[in-house]
Amino acid sequence: MLNEVARTLHYCHEQGIVHRDVKPENVMIEAGSGRVVLVDFGLIRRDRLRAAWSTQDEQSLTQEGTTLGTPSYMPPEQVSSEIGQVDRRSDVYALGALLYFLLTGELPFTGANAVNVLIQVLEAAPPDPRRVNAEVPDALAKLCMQCMAK
Repeated sequence: MLNEVARTLHYCHEQGIVHRDVKPENVMIEAGSGRVVLVDFGLIRRDRLRAAWSTQDEQSLTQEGTTLGTPSYMPPEQVSSEIGQVDRRSDVYALGALLYFLLTGELPFTGANAVNVLIQVLEAAPPDPRRVNAEVPDALAKLCMQCMAK
């Protein structure tokens, strides 16, 4: 399933589009076919040089400089623009957080409120899923942590 999400994101990235809200709620399985579908492109960021849309479409996109998304799946650069620019690597980070959730059944970062979670996203090392689930193969744990590398 995650392979299909990764392929979809790669296609989006090749079109100059960053999803910015990869999370379990935005991954659906189509009834009948079992096809995995990535949904909710409401927070996309596009590369203006690669995805030329009309000005009407541009006005409906999320404004740059705003912090929107799901805290436990947000990469550091989406939390704070001082860290870097949101690009395809941001979706790779979120894909790693999604993998963490699939491997452990838990969110990679948790806290009493969104601010606590965002501070962890900014400052804490990516969690090793084997701390929660010792049965996670080393290769998958390594991939998860590489995707979430800051």
